[in-house]
Amino acid sequence: MSVQIKWDSSRVMAVVGQGGANAVRDCANLLLDEARKQVPIDTGALSRSGAVDCDGLQATVSFDTPYAVRWHEQAANFQRGRKNKYLEDPCNDGALRARMLDYLAKGMKL
Repeated sequence: MSVQIKWDSSRVMAVVGQGGANAVRDCANLLLDEARKQVPIDTGALSRSGAVDCDGLQATVSFDTPYAVRWHEQAANFQRGRKNKYLEDPCNDGALRARMLDYLAKGMKL
């Protein structure tokens, strides 16, 4: 028995291309929204500094204040139930990951 596969990369990229890029952007925005629910709030500057940067099938979610890394890594008694690891924890949340995979599958028509 043998199997022969013909790979049509232009067709694959047509399916994955724009739909995949849109899905990646949607996933990154979902992650940012979830992170903003956990980010420590004092003046709100840290939360407002959250941003998504997309480039095709890659996206970056970041927070940009001089203390963003410190408050992400250092545990403290944050107000209103907010916490450190505000970006890492949503990334590791199984339910959120399942939603992201659903976005990706729909975006790439899988």
